[in-house]
Amino acid sequence: MNTHDESKIHLVRSVGRSQSTMTRIDFGSLIADILRGTKTDGPLYQWVVQRRGSVEVLGLGQTCNFNDAKAQATALMSELLRSNQTAQSGD
Repeated sequence: MNTHDESKIHLVRSVGRSQSTMTRIDFGSLIADILRGTKTDGPLYQWVVQRRGSVEVLGLGQTCNFNDAKAQATALMSELLRSNQTAQSGD
């Protein structure tokens, strides 16, 4: 039985460090990490999407705004889950 509802996004944790912060988003069978680093002219948010338990990178990007990084990562996660459900229903 799958205990994860693939239609909901869950913020798992935010971890602060001296120079950066990481936020993890749990969405169905996928996870996204958003890392905040600093650069000379302001913050930089980098995100990476992976399947839970896998090291394969399914998508990545960067932006100067946390909300944009979260939106980009969750949009990709939604599309990947939708594509996976479509492929499985076609079997």
